Amino acid sequence: LADISRNSEKKRSQRRMFGPVFNLRLVGLCPCLESEENRGARKALHEFNAVCKVVDWHVGKKTGARGFVQSLFRQNSNDDAPTPSQMEIVDGTKDEINNGSPFPELQIKPLASFEGGSKKKKNSADIRLDIPLHHIHRIEDEAESTIVIITKDIHSMDEKQTTKEAARISLPSQDKRDSVSLDLKVLVEWNKNRQPEIEEEFAADGLRQKAKKAAHFAKRELEMREIKNSREKRKQKYLQGGGMKFTALAMANRET
Repeated sequence: LADISRNSEKKRSQRRMFGPVFNLRLVGLCPCLESEENRGARKALHEFNAVCKVVDWHVGKKTGARGFVQSLFRQNSNDDAPTPSQMEIVDGTKDEINNGSPFPELQIKPLASFEGGSKKKKNSADIRLDIPLHHIHRIEDEAESTIVIITKDIHSMDEKQTTKEAARISLPSQDKRDSVSLDLKVLVEWNKNRQPEIEEEFAADGLRQKAKKAAHFAKRELEMREIKNSREKRKQKYLQGGGMKFTALAMANRET
């Protein structure tokens, strides 16, 4: 199993080497082959990754994955101090997206901690938040230096609740916040134009179908029980009237 896992990760790494983010940088080496849109996206990519080497990630007091990350990084659950992290746009791969082909994604990863002037890594430093660019619904500017990333809620069972707050990030200044917000919007738009239709299998879609199927059979079961109860009542009515047993059964079934 370990060998299979290593081979799978090796294949993913090889695919990421030639993903859309890699190609965006590569084409920039020859300006004559670069479109105006790609030039703007490449500049936004460079600026975004440069500015976001150190940001503050407000993990927040929430349940689920975000609450789990919070418990890893904070000894005091009442401490609202943000987690120093890095944001970066890279090529990512997932089997359920584009049949395993690379796609641009936003990665947020906590930085190693510094204690006593020396660099000390925590076991939790390997945990990161991966957000495919095509999942980003909008970017909101908040306060003086904070952005809020709103994404599609792919795990929601409620068809009316389609978005969620995925991450809340603070930058060192308002100017850098504005720059990062604009760059991310440019890259999200570039990705939409690059591939308008994304092939993706959502786990929630399968759960919704199972839920609808279960609801259908439950409703059908109730209907069958009501029919059975109705027949029993009619049968008793005919039997109490003094009719023959088989005649009563025939009459009760005929009225359904």
